[in-house]
Amino acid sequence: MKVASTEQMKKGLGPKFENFLAEELTLAGYSVEQRSRRFVGAMEVDIALSNVSIAIEVDGPTHWEDIYGSNKLQQVKAKDKIKDDLLISSGWDVLRVQDKSGSCTRARVKRVIAQIEEIKKERARQNIAKVYIIRT
Repeated sequence: MKVASTEQMKKGLGPKFENFLAEELTLAGYSVEQRSRRFVGAMEVDIALSNVSIAIEVDGPTHWEDIYGSNKLQQVKAKDKIKDDLLISSGWDVLRVQDKSGSCTRARVKRVIAQIEEIKKERARQNIAKVYIIRT
């Protein structure tokens, strides 16, 4: 199990906003595993909240914009779908955070935490894992 400490997050297991988000979620009381491979085989999960079975993927623009050509975008989307499907089939919800700016603000983190709380409520009502997308 790869649990990132605050110091490891500061050293940069992931992109700047991902590290900031992981640290803030830890401070908010979530059980955070950053860059874990124990949930979907060889695929890495950016941030896993194991105490609530929510995987957070911090996606840059290459995950939704045609930056390097349509073939590359389709490859990225296909890989994301495989990861999402594997996580959902294992009972995990997936929160895809579209990170266009990379800015590290607490307002962005608050929006993510609000979405996490909504996912938890939805899971309690329906008990079905899903993919959610939030633009921060």
